[in-house]
Amino acid sequence: MKGERAVDIASSQFHGTDGELPVARGDENCPLSSAFSAAAHELGLKQVDYTSREQVGVSQNLFMMEKGERWSAARAFLEPAVNRRYKVHITTNSVASKILFSGNRATQVVYNEDGVNKAVRARKEIILTGGAIETPKLLMLSGIGPEEELKKHKIQAVSTLPVGKGLKDPLKVWMRYKTEDKVSVTMDKVTSARSFLEYYFKKSGPWSETLQSQTTVFVDTVKGGKRPNINVNMLRAVALPNQAEILGIKYELEDLFNAGLYDSNTEGFTFIPTLLHPESTGEVR
Repeated sequence: MKGERAVDIASSQFHGTDGELPVARGDENCPLSSAFSAAAHELGLKQVDYTSREQVGVSQNLFMMEKGERWSAARAFLEPAVNRRYKVHITTNSVASKILFSGNRATQVVYNEDGVNKAVRARKEIILTGGAIETPKLLMLSGIGPEEELKKHKIQAVSTLPVGKGLKDPLKVWMRYKTEDKVSVTMDKVTSARSFLEYYFKKSGPWSETLQSQTTVFVDTVKGGKRPNINVNMLRAVALPNQAEILGIKYELEDLFNAGLYDSNTEGFTFIPTLLHPESTGEVR
């Protein structure tokens, strides 16, 4: 919360207001979002803030954006640090390959930058933020992981820990619907000269909006459950206009199942129910 700056959120009890990263509600004038919210209320779900203690119900989505512009953690934290000439060094085209240890203390990170192996020494600490796949992979390559996996790949063990275990992958189902109303995000709208000019001069129009609906729903399908087990999001498109398609790049793999049903100019929307707490687990090896 310290790094968050709530832009237009009333329930600031659960949000920071003095941080660097702006967080805001989406455009509340979206017809699809309004219809989604109204339908959920008709089913008896109440309005909540999903960042609060009570999550079961209808909530407005939050986005890292301000005045029509999307923000990222890099823009909020890294760019100001670089511009102020703090001791921040950023490398691109770089992939970490191993952590070196002195005893049980991590001291260096080995990485490959443009085909050249390099190493950087840590004076205090090393923070890994590679996600659910790359972080355990890097740890195991560095000698931290299950003993049997390290032996299999002839990696000297620094510490035997259950790294890579308990991997959860929430199941999502994409349910697409067409609509006669012209209310969704389509290729023609995104790539039109009007959309570009609206964003360039006013920071408005399709480029300033989000593909994801401003409304999200959390439900508890288990009676007596204390937390939601299903989340339903909605995309304001039936087929996603993607960067490759905008640039005229064709995929080698075709979507034969949905061929002829819709394209990126089809008006519609997509519901995405997500199983929040799957019982099945996997692992990274």
